[in-house]
Amino acid sequence: TLNMTLPPDEPVLLLPTADWQIGADGVRISNLCQYFRDANLDANGHRQVMFTLGDMVDRHSPSGRDKLESARLYDSTKDGLDTMGWEDFESVKHIIDSEAKLVEQAGFLEGHHFHKFQDGSTTDTKLAEAYNTAFLGDCAIISFQFGDGDDPATNVNIWLHHGNGSGSPITKLKKQSAEMDGIDVFLMGHTPHIETKLQGRSYRSKDGEYKHRQIRLAGTGELS
Repeated sequence: TLNMTLPPDEPVLLLPTADWQIGADGVRISNLCQYFRDANLDANGHRQVMFTLGDMVDRHSPSGRDKLESARLYDSTKDGLDTMGWEDFESVKHIIDSEAKLVEQAGFLEGHHFHKFQDGSTTDTKLAEAYNTAFLGDCAIISFQFGDGDDPATNVNIWLHHGNGSGSPITKLKKQSAEMDGIDVFLMGHTPHIETKLQGRSYRSKDGEYKHRQIRLAGTGELS
């Protein structure tokens, strides 16, 4: 769980993003750039906070990494693969630095696609290190605490997962949300579907009364 404290009276624009797939054929960098330009206009000078849900680069898939790790490669070949990994890292960083320079980085989640360097680090851990922020693993909860955080009613808890399989992310998130309480937003990437749905939830308050609130389920889709 990652906790972030925000001023109680300051608007903030949250920017979940995933599946840039930098390095893959057909990636449309212009879509990413436009996303951040639109966000900057929507924020209207207010704070912007971004968190990623994995697959920022295309190299390598899980099966591809398994094959590379089991292969008896020369050191020069390993160094060449690391060079390509650094190139993908720099491409992602260039987009963030040029198009999202006003955006605060809250954390980087790991998906299926990433390059694993010889020292055990990955493109995702390198990005988190570059922006002095959290590496979120493959599943995380970000708790945005407004004010002093003493009143749970003013906090927003967001559950993040890269996702897997095919089909609608909303169907998967409905099952996940049924197993967890205290989460306000469930987010998942992995599929190209950009979807969102409000879902009613009954709960029992501390004073014993049953109350109703809404939670949001969303698939972030792919930007590129």
